[in-house]
Amino acid sequence: MVLSAPAHAATSTVGGTSRVPAGDDVYRDWYASHSNCVTAGQGGIDRGHWDHYTCSEGDRLWHLWTNR
Repeated sequence: MVLSAPAHAATSTVGGTSRVPAGDDVYRDWYASHSNCVTAGQGGIDRGHWDHYTCSEGDRLWHLWTNR
């Protein structure tokens, strides 16, 4: 069962700060924009590679973390 709605919620930012990945998440890649990170994260869910993802903001880049 794929839970795309909660995964997308994990990528949201609140008050300009991003959510941090879960302690056991795996680092995947970095992206120049938040939208590119979300696209990659959701694409992985759609293909069945992971169940949830987080896009965390770095200094100038967005970092994709997934649960597997």
